[in-house]
Amino acid sequence: MDSGPSTSSQRHPLLCLVGQLRAVLDATDAGRAWTLTPSELTELLPELTRLKARLAAVELAVAAEADRAQVGDPVGAANTAAWWAHQTRMTQPAARSAMRLARTLEADRHRSVREALAAGDLLVAQARVITDAVDALPPDLVEEQLRDRAEKDLVVLAAEHDAKALRILGQRVLEVLAPEVAEEVERRLLEQEERRARETARFSMSADGHGSVHGRFKIPALEGAMLRKHLEAIAAPRHRAATGDTTGSADADGADGADGVSGPVARPLRLGQAFCEYLRTRDRQGTPNAGGVAATVTVTMSLAALLGAETAAGLDTGERISAAQ
Repeated sequence: MDSGPSTSSQRHPLLCLVGQLRAVLDATDAGRAWTLTPSELTELLPELTRLKARLAAVELAVAAEADRAQVGDPVGAANTAAWWAHQTRMTQPAARSAMRLARTLEADRHRSVREALAAGDLLVAQARVITDAVDALPPDLVEEQLRDRAEKDLVVLAAEHDAKALRILGQRVLEVLAPEVAEEVERRLLEQEERRARETARFSMSADGHGSVHGRFKIPALEGAMLRKHLEAIAAPRHRAATGDTTGSADADGADGADGVSGPVARPLRLGQAFCEYLRTRDRQGTPNAGGVAATVTVTMSLAALLGAETAAGLDTGERISAAQ
């Protein structure tokens, strides 16, 4: 058998594809985009985005195979993602994220997403959101057939919704397909999120040496909603008028306040001053309600939930919390 070098006709189709793309791009003068008419631009730009998605599907499939072949081992790379990042000057977090998606799309249960991405009907960000949403469904509550229906529905919805909207739809997809299990799934997810939020709550502060203290915090959604309500009550114009404090006030349309600060700075400034007052008044009566702006957090839930049924409730901010919380 002849073991000599392979000819171009024997090269792998994907290698031929790369060569052809390189040749076409080399022959294309992107600088002449200014010569396109508006009608040509409206046709070309969306089509380029779809083609980029199709090429990304090829890239992810090759990445998964490269990981299986451990192509980074001969050069001592920690893993294939690290080798990929070094070869392409991609950041390692981006390479790891892409590699995770590549492995995920290999699974048979994500064939709908894989095929839609390969056809250019999905963007990479949409594909990641859909697979995350489907993988988050508890296997002991959601059968494989229902999981497949959920994924296919989200792929259809992707034609009209971006990745951000799809993330929300993915969290609620069972309410349409299987409302009988949706509440239990949501309860579990909310309790997991709340437990993780409590376990990862953080607060740090440090003085800057110029009379101020800077800080960062991370708290659960419910406590965050409570804090926001308290501060907005203190910063409300009626409370300011009732207490005779007009410092940092501004009209609702962003007009200058008494301190001369206007526009986007006005609201953060008022909330910062409200936070200072909040801390000063905590030892007396908590959040003031002078002027009829008592801070409250509205929770909407059914009588069954109130009596102990396992379901979820909604804050007036739109956030969802577990009935237990």
